Amino acid sequence: MSKAFTKDDADAPEVVPFVHVAPGERRLVTWDGYRAMQQELARLQEQERPQDASLEARAQGAARDARITLLQARLAAATPAQPPADQTRVFFGARVTLRDSKGNMKRWRIVGPDEADAPAGLISVESPLARAILGQAVGGEVDVELPRGEDVITVLDIAY
Repeated sequence: MSKAFTKDDADAPEVVPFVHVAPGERRLVTWDGYRAMQQELARLQEQERPQDASLEARAQGAARDARITLLQARLAAATPAQPPADQTRVFFGARVTLRDSKGNMKRWRIVGPDEADAPAGLISVESPLARAILGQAVGGEVDVELPRGEDVITVLDIAY
């Protein structure tokens, strides 16, 4: 059997795929997201590449290099967003508290796709939920198709 199909590489770290950023493309990010990407890039660039030639070390080095390349591309395309003049409505960067039709409340921050992290409460401006509430004021209600099905969402609070 070829070495490529053995279990030796099963524990190797996954290489992060490169997300293409077109030349001249601009991507909105929050200032928090911009700083976080800068800090992660600096941390990765300070790390030394593993010196041993094991498969795991090579995979770790490749994953690190891929992440550095990805962060450099994202930062080159990043445009940190300024808070909107009208802070009474939901726009990019808003922290919103929402209530669904069952009374469940959840706090989200609307961020760029490069910053999205749903478990951390960060949803992409391109997500169905964010698109549905953009432009809404406190008290605004919208119908939105969520993974669990259609629901009515009410905006309870907006902060920047």
